[in-house]
Amino acid sequence: MKTARQSFDDSMSEADLERSVVDMAHAFGWYVAGFRPARVTRKGQETWETPVKHDGKGFPDLVLVRGYSDAGRGLLFVEIKAMKGTLSRDQQIWANLIVEAGGRYYCWRPSDMDEIERVLK
Repeated sequence: MKTARQSFDDSMSEADLERSVVDMAHAFGWYVAGFRPARVTRKGQETWETPVKHDGKGFPDLVLVRGYSDAGRGLLFVEIKAMKGTLSRDQQIWANLIVEAGGRYYCWRPSDMDEIERVLK
């Protein structure tokens, strides 16, 4: 039987989690950039895509930056996923490249709220 927390986590959408992460980040002094999808029609088919240039396909959902403060500084790249969401091939490539370059990359799900708060503090 699932706990109340597990049921809550399972029902939380990516959009809801993203709003929670952005609100928490702002509360802890981070600046946040994210990119909104646009409706695109190709060959009569409507889809939602995030318009990007060059190698941007799969780029993380959020980039967070905070200058020096008593809490520390940082630059984070964050992918937001619902509990059952999986990384696409392009998202995994970006994740690997960011980590290999020494960046701080996170893939956060609703069950990660304690870690999210710890990282953003």
